[in-house]
Amino acid sequence: MTSPIPGHIEEAARAILGDRFGGTDWDVKDRRIASRKCDLYFLDSKAEKRIVVLKSYRDDVGLGGAFPAQRDALLKYHPLMKGTDSGFMVPELYGHDDAQRLLVMEWVEAPTLTKVLVLNLVNRWRQFEAIKLTGGWLRRFHQAARTELKPFDADHFRALIARRADQHADAAKRLARDSVFQAGMERFEEGSAALDGRMGRHTMSHGDFTPSNILISPRRVIGIDIWGRKQVPICTDMARMITYLLTTDLLPLRARFQPMPVEERPWWRAFVNGYGPDLFPDGDILKHLILFQTLARWLTLEDRIHERDKPFDNWRAAGLRLLVRSLVEA
Repeated sequence: MTSPIPGHIEEAARAILGDRFGGTDWDVKDRRIASRKCDLYFLDSKAEKRIVVLKSYRDDVGLGGAFPAQRDALLKYHPLMKGTDSGFMVPELYGHDDAQRLLVMEWVEAPTLTKVLVLNLVNRWRQFEAIKLTGGWLRRFHQAARTELKPFDADHFRALIARRADQHADAAKRLARDSVFQAGMERFEEGSAALDGRMGRHTMSHGDFTPSNILISPRRVIGIDIWGRKQVPICTDMARMITYLLTTDLLPLRARFQPMPVEERPWWRAFVNGYGPDLFPDGDILKHLILFQTLARWLTLEDRIHERDKPFDNWRAAGLRLLVRSLVEA
């Protein structure tokens, strides 16, 4: 069998594994996963009874972005979260090769939150439990990170939404004629003016806290693809996850057809219960950042719909529209 792993990557990985575990009985698995920023390759050892993943970053997202951020996050947060015996974890990093932009790390064979939600469409209890565990993981992550009180910087999020509109200029022109999107932008500007400077907790951000970056196994909940570089309002990761959840949830059905307060949505309540109401942050800032996430995602999705017009994209766009209406009208 021809190895799917480039020779220089395999050589660097075997050197790391030799230093960490000793033996050399690492077999190449005929599997490769390609993503936007990296390629994943796999080795397994019967002696070690483990599979490791080689995460090889591409040149354009190497030393200037994803590679050092994710390397540093794994080195920092694995020991901090492992020591609690809570079951909320990040993968263990066995070693890294900076010159090759390579991470050699624990492979966790577990479904993502996205998959758990889809596989349990008729089992709402299982869905709620998975979302509660996701909230619990984020609470533990925030507890492991440094938290401090800082003023809310509304201009930062204004700049981000303006940059997203520039990146998707044609979509922005089309949505300028959409009354719901424009009502959302007006409410976003009102919220920015009202909340600017309000003191609130800030902490390190996961950076891409979405259902596809949470793995749920019977004994552990694992966060993956952590950037952990920027101090942001503690609501930031929550807002990103809640936006994904509320725009795809099928129930209650009335939420698919008319505005409904987000606090009444079952998946919102499940996430809040998992995170813990005692530590839940400023609700006004959280709703503001959910609106920010919704508008930003709508701009991106509008471009995709115009290019490929897939049914699921239209379903998600309908969910984004109704979430904006709920935040503006309900």
